[in-house]
Amino acid sequence: MWYLTLHRWSGDRERAIEEALGDHLAWMHHQQLTGRILMAGPSPDRGLGIIVVGHMRREAVDDLFRSEPFVAGGFREYEVIPWEVHHLLGIGGFSVPAVTAMLADERAHQIGATEADGS
Repeated sequence: MWYLTLHRWSGDRERAIEEALGDHLAWMHHQQLTGRILMAGPSPDRGLGIIVVGHMRREAVDDLFRSEPFVAGGFREYEVIPWEVHHLLGIGGFSVPAVTAMLADERAHQIGATEADGS
């Protein structure tokens, strides 16, 4: 699963930049090198940070962003939106049979997870 995360200022932005921008950028660079962060950048007005992460459990997303310096410092809050990426850079299932196969695979995984949980 991929996740689109939206980061909004909840504290003093100017103070955050003064105190934590260097740490934030170092943290972002490290997360990019480890493959956790796939894409990132601010909205044009700099009021919103947008970060895409992939291939991790939902709980791991929270663990990851709790360590982000702006969040850890109380300057930002984030929202996590699960994202099923089906098309990327011109690659993906652009036909009804391809999407039907993806949905069937998803259902099979859900059934397997339910059986593994004993539900």
